[in-house]
Amino acid sequence: MSSAETPFARPVSFNDRILRWPEVENRLGICRSQAHLLISKGEFPPPIKLGVRASGWLESEINAWLESRVGASRQSDK
Repeated sequence: MSSAETPFARPVSFNDRILRWPEVENRLGICRSQAHLLISKGEFPPPIKLGVRASGWLESEINAWLESRVGASRQSDK
């Protein structure tokens, strides 16, 4: 599956922040290994490579993922 086919591929806004891992972890409460497991399953947005040793996530993709989890949780509560 190419990156254009993933559910996380979307147009990038130049107002979109790039979040580094500590902020993503703080917002979501999941550990890095869980995030990478979800990425490998195609269930979490992959990071953007920023440099040789740096990567980050688009804030809009993290927000969309969180909204989808809340929505799924609310549907299962019914």
